[in-house]
Amino acid sequence: MARLQSGIAFLMGLMALVTAQETPPVSVSEAVRLANQGKIQEAIEAFEALYQRAPDNKTVLSWLGYLYLKAGKPAEAVPILEKAVQSTPNSAEAWNNLGNAYLHTGQLEKAIEAYKKTLELKPNSADAHYNIANLYTKTKQYQLAIQHYQQAIKLNPRDANAYNNLGYVYQMQQLPRRAMEMYRKAVELDPKNLTFRYNYALSLAALQQYKEAAAELERVLPQQPSETAGWLKLAECYVYLKNMPRALQTLQRAISLHPNQPDLHYNLGVLHLQQGNLSAAANAFQNTLNLRPDDAEALAQLGYVYLRQKRLDDAIAALQTALERNPKLDSARLNLATALRLKGNKEEAMRLYRQVLSANPQQFEARLALGDLLMESGDLKGAETHYRLAIKINDRSDVAWNNLGLVLLRTNRVNEAVQALERAVSLNPKSPAALNNLGAAYERKGDIAKAKTMYRQALAVDPRFEEARANLKRLGE
Repeated sequence: MARLQSGIAFLMGLMALVTAQETPPVSVSEAVRLANQGKIQEAIEAFEALYQRAPDNKTVLSWLGYLYLKAGKPAEAVPILEKAVQSTPNSAEAWNNLGNAYLHTGQLEKAIEAYKKTLELKPNSADAHYNIANLYTKTKQYQLAIQHYQQAIKLNPRDANAYNNLGYVYQMQQLPRRAMEMYRKAVELDPKNLTFRYNYALSLAALQQYKEAAAELERVLPQQPSETAGWLKLAECYVYLKNMPRALQTLQRAISLHPNQPDLHYNLGVLHLQQGNLSAAANAFQNTLNLRPDDAEALAQLGYVYLRQKRLDDAIAALQTALERNPKLDSARLNLATALRLKGNKEEAMRLYRQVLSANPQQFEARLALGDLLMESGDLKGAETHYRLAIKINDRSDVAWNNLGLVLLRTNRVNEAVQALERAVSLNPKSPAALNNLGAAYERKGDIAKAKTMYRQALAVDPRFEEARANLKRLGE
């Protein structure tokens, strides 16, 4: 069964058998009998022999053209069916089959005209409506496709294929609930059809009905294990259901079935990274690269894992290579800047942070890090600018408020510093750094009692925070 975008199956089956145009001679009857018995090749050979003897026989032309289609030989079918419609221009079946032949030889405009002719001759042909709807879907004329699928369903309410394909069109039209309803109807009409059930499951996931989607995929995938996208979607459902063990198990099972599928290894790496299992994540991303060496995103993820593992040289090498392969990976550029900063290459780190912000001014981490580097370099005005911009992006960041407070304290704006640091402590009362800095601000303001209270609170949170201990000692405690 053919697959189109997003893993949704779109069925392009041929519809409608030809009907005999005239009472056939015995030899034609024998050929028809072979066709009806499913002996397609024998029937083709019989009709080819008949065609040689009677090239204008209407019945022979119609049947031979149809059988060529049935045998997957649309190119051979086209000239035969063109002769058939010339011989019998009022035969809806011949025009319908000619439309199918044009469709499968890529002659889409001719196919549309043939189907239109079919409907002129037989406007209540469910098959013709279905076929032209398939063609309109293929050419992305979705509104026309919807009209003809609906008409096909009206004429044949038990056509599960039409419901399935109408669901696909609704999906392409960004109408997920209508798509789900059509897929569900297809499943109701043909519950054993795995393609319909698979599409229904994906439509449930699109509607964030993850529990129902997971249950449906668990039924389908064991019988249709080749659907890599299905395993990925099932794992995604379990992630949204906050069942990480099942998500990991799903991907591991999929990998056991498809060990050479890099997307499975990549997503397994992402899950391990989310769980903090850095070693397993590195292994999964390396497996991805073994299968797909030019995968810049996998290399960027591996570089990030190395950064988390403090393997800075490995991180820098991996991230630089990822950016060479895909310069648009700003996440890799951000992580490379951080790795270089940790290695002490502050100038290059600042250059990269600025590049990230040029592409995305709302990138909070880059904005905060650039503020830090500017403060370290003594550019307090520049640091303040970036901290304030960072706070505009995320006003609930205790780190941004704390660092802004330090800049204000260093520029002797003590009252403003107190306000910023009080905000930092309110957002994170367990931050010993913010508590200590607020104590220093109170001390600068002359409120020694409050300063001592903050220093004590910093030590209560972290008894090893020596800066707060030294401040208390300096104040006589």
